Amino acid sequence: MTNFPRELGDEMESFVEANESPGNVSPASNKLFKNYVANALRWVSIALIGIFIASVISVILPIQLFRPEWQDKLISSIRGGASFPLEGVLFMMLASVLSPDDQGITKQLRRVRKFAVAMSLIFLVMAPLQLYTGLRVIDGRTTNEFESLAVLKRGASAIDRSVSEAEFRAALGSIPGAPPLPATTLTEPIPSLKANVLQQINPQIKRLETLIEEQRRKRTELFIGFSIRDVLICLLYALAFGAMARRSF
Repeated sequence: MTNFPRELGDEMESFVEANESPGNVSPASNKLFKNYVANALRWVSIALIGIFIASVISVILPIQLFRPEWQDKLISSIRGGASFPLEGVLFMMLASVLSPDDQGITKQLRRVRKFAVAMSLIFLVMAPLQLYTGLRVIDGRTTNEFESLAVLKRGASAIDRSVSEAEFRAALGSIPGAPPLPATTLTEPIPSLKANVLQQINPQIKRLETLIEEQRRKRTELFIGFSIRDVLICLLYALAFGAMARRSF
């Protein structure tokens, strides 16, 4: 990397010197210009692939391999930034076409083609994997919502079963966000207190049930639409990387 400015500068100086005379466009100067452009494309290719790798690394840290949210974030990062390495592979191929005798570019092209093979395989694996991961993320969110609903239902059931002040206090305290009771002895009868509290909690339970079902339906509809799009994108990227990895391309 440290020779990048020097290499480009030397090639540009050689090209300018070869074309100082007006109207002088010799085959040698034309070759120098192609070498200059090829060298520029080579370093742009390396930069684009490096930017992609650095972006993916920054997203996946800290590694949480078995968490579906982390897996979904990794897949989204690879899919969202794949145009950078795709362009990088293309630029390295163009550099090789412009300067076929440059052994450095030829060696780097072989490495880039191996990278393209790996990217093609990654996208083939990602196509079904992102469906599985997406479903796990949706199920996890729905499960959390149903757990909150279950806590509210258990608290309402405990209040309904309570027969003493101590049981009523414990049951009410098990409900998140419930207002605290005064520390003094309750003057109102327990059945009356139970009826007032349940009259407020039961409508909340029904609203929460309806909201959870609506959210689950919306998430499922969005998941189907996005999944079709993302699977198609993965297959197209796999095709593009695979095609550029072929030596006969």
